[in-house]
Amino acid sequence: MPDLHQAPTQNVANKRMHSAIGATVHQRALDLFQKEELSSAMDALQEWQPTEPASLAKEVLLFRMNILRGKILRFQGKFQESLICLSKSRYTMDLLEDLHFDKEAGELIVEIADTIRELDDSARAEQMLTAQLQQQYHTPATRALLGLSLAESLFAQQKFREADRLCREAESQRLSKMARLRLCITAAKLRHVSSDWEGAFAWWTKALIAINKFPPTSGHATRLIYLSLCDVLRRQGQQELEEATRAQVAELEALSQDAEATHWIAGLRHWRMFIEPSVL
Repeated sequence: MPDLHQAPTQNVANKRMHSAIGATVHQRALDLFQKEELSSAMDALQEWQPTEPASLAKEVLLFRMNILRGKILRFQGKFQESLICLSKSRYTMDLLEDLHFDKEAGELIVEIADTIRELDDSARAEQMLTAQLQQQYHTPATRALLGLSLAESLFAQQKFREADRLCREAESQRLSKMARLRLCITAAKLRHVSSDWEGAFAWWTKALIAINKFPPTSGHATRLIYLSLCDVLRRQGQQELEEATRAQVAELEALSQDAEATHWIAGLRHWRMFIEPSVL
């Protein structure tokens, strides 16, 4: 006689195995992403697809995979496609609110806001981030990232005083590496556009120190920091230092020629369009 309990037990085991495989795929894709092998990371994510019937474990895994897809696409400059993936994760978070995605909620909103900022809808990004900062469940680290993403969206709208206030608030906090880098870049841009060359030099130098705490990257963001320093040094009449800094720019241009991650820090694409005509 067939074992009537065997089929349900086998189905449960298969579901668990499928979810475990998915988690392994996600980790491999994440490792590739962190090495800036973006196309390979996206290919890895394609190796796993959810099966029917759905389960909470699969929904959570798909939620995380879509966040990673969204990040990869944003880094590649595919902002509209990125927003579609991130919006899927937000829909899942809203649908399964009983699961309490508190830890991931802030990261997701920062990613969505950064992508929207890249799509030149900074007012919408500001609204989203302001609403999220009213939530009480975020850790100080997440709250700092939300605030600095908001500072960038305010900078994009030329709300410089409000952006500066958020940067000054962040200065006194214990920040993650990413938050520190974002603070330095936004604070540097604020000084730069107000022709505070001493302040701009100080903050761009801090940005360079902050970016060097990350593993070696493709160099696009670092190049823009050096370009900004070139502009500051030119305006200060520091010709010798400017020429030395330009040599670094040339070196980074060669390094980043074939790099996949062209849009790491939100807003630097717009800054490049602002700064390059002054320097190159």
